[in-house]
Amino acid sequence: MRLRISILLTAAVTALLVTIGAGCASNSSESVPTGAELIGTWQQTGAGYERGESVIWVDQVVVIEAADGQGFTGFKEYTKEGQGPQQEIVNGVIAPNGDILITDEDGFFRGRLEDETILGQHVEVGDDSSAINLELKRR
Repeated sequence: MRLRISILLTAAVTALLVTIGAGCASNSSESVPTGAELIGTWQQTGAGYERGESVIWVDQVVVIEAADGQGFTGFKEYTKEGQGPQQEIVNGVIAPNGDILITDEDGFFRGRLEDETILGQHVEVGDDSSAINLELKRR
C-alpha cells in the first residue's frame, strides 16, 4: 500500500512540475510577486472532494512567516470535526511565471496571486485523497 501511495504521489508531483515548467515562459517576470510580498495571514476557504465525499473548507488560516527571494515558509491551521486545532508546516516557491507552489505535510497547492487573492487547487493522495479548489484572501 505504501508503495502504491508513493508511486501516486511521485506521479502527481511529476505532473505538477511538468505543468509548471511548461508555463515558465508565459508571463513577464515584472508582475511576479516575491516571497516577502506573501508574508502575512491568509484566510483559506475551498470546496471539492475528499475521500469520495463532497467537502467545504472554512475557518482555515495560512500564515506566511518568512521569505527569501521567491521562497517562503509558515504554517496552516485548521480544525477537524471532533478535534482541536491542527497545524501543518508549509513551504512554498513562486515560479518565474508567477505560479505559486505550496507543500504541506501530505499534499500540495498550486495557484496564482490575483488582486490580493491566491486562487488554486490543493491535492492530496493516499488515505486523505482530495482535490479542492481553494481561495486564500489576505486578512
